[in-house]
Amino acid sequence: DNSVDASTVSVYECIAINSLPVSKRGTLYQGAILDAQTMHEMAEYVNNGGSVPLHNLHDQDIALPVGRVFCCEVRTTFSGTTELRTLFYLPNSEVDLIAKLEANVVDEVSVGFLPKKIQCSKCGFDFLGSEATFENIWTLTCNNDHTIGEDGVHSKLSGLGQWMELSLV
Repeated sequence: DNSVDASTVSVYECIAINSLPVSKRGTLYQGAILDAQTMHEMAEYVNNGGSVPLHNLHDQDIALPVGRVFCCEVRTTFSGTTELRTLFYLPNSEVDLIAKLEANVVDEVSVGFLPKKIQCSKCGFDFLGSEATFENIWTLTCNNDHTIGEDGVHSKLSGLGQWMELSLV
């Protein structure tokens, strides 16, 4: 049973991710664009009972979760972008973290997820595909010499491989 006594938690809404370029310099995610279909897959995963823990600063390797994502919805904005809205809760015992959320000291989130494909925007080379090597990932360069972060090259993210966590940052 995944039910939670609503009187014991505080609930918040956030935009987990959107279709605007990701700002993660020096990685395959620099300028990356997540497609709308993957956001729908993420929402479906959570709304069908999939567990996405809420962490603080991506500390899932060293700390227990501080809360949980429990509902998602994909929306189109007035400007035409797509966003994944999520509801998450924290136990009311997380007094310090709740105070920081309420005071907007902590007001951003970041997703920890792995797409099924990370494709070069110029040629479609998949950095997670069978032809990709560690060198492609290390140098951010596909087999056609397109480098992420140079000359407008970015990656296109598609398919939900795994959604490990949502972090307060």
